[in-house]
Amino acid sequence: MNTTLLAQCVEDAAEQGWDAGVMVWEYPDAAAPWIEAVRSLAFPE
Repeated sequence: MNTTLLAQCVEDAAEQGWDAGVMVWEYPDAAAPWIEAVRSLAFPE
């Protein structure tokens, strides 16, 4: 799953009241830049 799709899923869930985190242990490429990309797209400041 790419960062844009995951961010959209997280954003949609948050709009429906979901307030948990995102677990990335199953994503072998989930380094800090990948996590930052998802966070910045799902929860823009």
